[in-house]
Amino acid sequence: MDTSLHSVDSSDDLQALAQRVSAGVQQVETYISRLKRVHNTLSFAGIFSSAATTLLTGWTSAAGPLWGNDVSAWRLTCIAAAVLGFLTTLFMGVNQQLQGRERLSRAQECLGRLKSLDFALLTRTQNLQDAWKDFADILRKYPEELR
Repeated sequence: MDTSLHSVDSSDDLQALAQRVSAGVQQVETYISRLKRVHNTLSFAGIFSSAATTLLTGWTSAAGPLWGNDVSAWRLTCIAAAVLGFLTTLFMGVNQQLQGRERLSRAQECLGRLKSLDFALLTRTQNLQDAWKDFADILRKYPEELR
């Protein structure tokens, strides 16, 4: 009778851990999606503003200012190019400061470990005590990804 009670406790523990791991997988997938969206948006904005700067300055050097031919047209063109250059620097700098690639790599690593643990729990190829230890290690190593 004591062993059946122990197996029920183990089954409950297994289910509790499986639920926490599954919730962690969903949480990290959402985190990865958000990181990708921010990183891609900043990268695209930086590339777009850089291309616009190049196009504006190239066109201006070949054909003159887009808005007239007097000194104020040149001034306006230079201001537009400076603003676009500033935006390029800003978008790329913010993207670098956020360390998107590095954070995305860590999040992918965390997701891989969680999915591996989830599979081990599903197939019961790992004992419960070791699975709890692995989960605790994941929680300790990836606090940003799992908050």
